[in-house]
Amino acid sequence: MLDVMGRPYVMDFVEDYYLRQVKKEIAVQYIAECARLCVINTAMGEERYTMDKSLKDILEPPPEETRTGKEVIDHIKQMLTELGA
Repeated sequence: MLDVMGRPYVMDFVEDYYLRQVKKEIAVQYIAECARLCVINTAMGEERYTMDKSLKDILEPPPEETRTGKEVIDHIKQMLTELGA
């Protein structure tokens, strides 16, 4: 069977399976931490806690911004000009 599918196919399967397992473990830990924070926040203590990032942002981080601040501002100005503002 390995000869028919080839090593790359098998390695892709193994990598995909591993990543799914890791994501599942991260999700369970994240949900457990959210539940813990709910208990702390409703226990009438003085401190309140929140989660800074969503689970989606942790598992699939958004692409990093590579433009400079000036490039972003210039792009916004260009869009406004095109809109007639």
